[in-house]
Amino acid sequence: MAVCKANMLFVILTSYTVLLNRCANTNELLMQTFSKVLSLDNEFRKSHASLDERMDKLEIKLENSLSALQTQLAEGLERITETQKNYEPKLGGITNNFQSTISNTVTQMMKSQYTAINTAMKQEKVALMSLKTEMKNHMKKIDDEFQNAQSSLDERLANQTNAMDNKLERHSKIYKSSSDSIMSDLRSLTSRVSSIENMLPVDGQWANWMGWTKCDTRCKTGQWYRLRECNNPAPLYGGASCPGEDLEIRAFADCSEIRQNLGSVPSGVYHITTWKTNQHAKVFCDMDTDQGGWTVFQHRVDGSVDFYRNFSSYENGFGSLQGEFWLGLKLMHEMTSRTAHDLRIDITRANDSTAYIVYADFSVGAGSNYTLHVGDALSERGLAVLPNGLQFNTYANGSAFTTFDHDNDRWGSNNCAVYHHGAWWYRACTYRANLNGLYYTPGTYVSIRNHTAMTFDSNESLKTSRMMFRPSV
Repeated sequence: MAVCKANMLFVILTSYTVLLNRCANTNELLMQTFSKVLSLDNEFRKSHASLDERMDKLEIKLENSLSALQTQLAEGLERITETQKNYEPKLGGITNNFQSTISNTVTQMMKSQYTAINTAMKQEKVALMSLKTEMKNHMKKIDDEFQNAQSSLDERLANQTNAMDNKLERHSKIYKSSSDSIMSDLRSLTSRVSSIENMLPVDGQWANWMGWTKCDTRCKTGQWYRLRECNNPAPLYGGASCPGEDLEIRAFADCSEIRQNLGSVPSGVYHITTWKTNQHAKVFCDMDTDQGGWTVFQHRVDGSVDFYRNFSSYENGFGSLQGEFWLGLKLMHEMTSRTAHDLRIDITRANDSTAYIVYADFSVGAGSNYTLHVGDALSERGLAVLPNGLQFNTYANGSAFTTFDHDNDRWGSNNCAVYHHGAWWYRACTYRANLNGLYYTPGTYVSIRNHTAMTFDSNESLKTSRMMFRPSV
């Protein structure tokens, strides 16, 4: 880890050094160019001063020449005037050639002076042209020097830029390699820190469990889950110091477990997972009757479902959980085989009067007989008084389940399911209870010898029936 940090520091310092060198080289090049420009400017200033000085001298020389010429002309005119005054009385004897001679002399003097001045002006003009050419060449030299300095500066800057880009690319690769190494070390260090945190003392506690929720993607269909948070108080290490799991998954085995864990919930269809084979199934739960928790396995209300069915249908179940149905002997066996259960039977007569009875020690044996086990009555209301031998628990206890294609009754060669047109735990064929018989108009009387209707404690057909179980308290 220390080596990685040192490499990282070296890369950063190198990058800063390259940038400083680049700036220093650029500043040096600019100073050199500026020095050249100052030198050329000084030369130009000196040349300009020399030109001004020479022009001043030429102007003074011209003024002096003109002053001298004016002086000579004034002196000549003065001599001519004086000569005329001295010799005027004598002109009478002198020929006209004298006058011509004077005029020629003056003319020659003027020409001589003009020629001298013209020659001097030409010489000065030549000097001025020479000076102008020299200044032009000097300015061209200055411009060429500046262009050369500019080209050299651009070239050096381009070279330094390319060199800097190459160095930055190399350093970038080095930095990436170092960064990858550092990230790897950090991940390793994070893992070690997490391991150390897991060994630290517990300083946080789980809050209470939140309510149960039907499984979606967290678990399997038919299961339930609940969550809790490590915030009581919040731990110092982000929840790592809370012992135990934050997620609890439950597969409720029946309606009673659902009622105990979920509290007050409405009656309806729920998912369960059987306790032994982990079979996922839907059941109808009565959550209202006698504190709820009842798993309904038979329900008839209007005769919309035909209950005269074969053994396979009764073994696996049929109908609609929202209407008339039979849950299935196979599922009933597994659900009632874990512990002791109570059986409750509710009926409604044609006049809408109701009755019920609750029996202890209810269970259904294994297939293919699915023998009924049922104990003494625990509570009852509204039922007719029957002889002991015809009561449901004493008459049917220990009987196997019989259908028209699966004869398990004790009545010789006759099949009680065919005789009573139903399916039941028949012992013999003289029993009034036949809740899976034909659905007649409620209140229809059927004789004991033609006992095919849905009956329980009398010979009159019932309006509704419901059978359900829950674990004994």
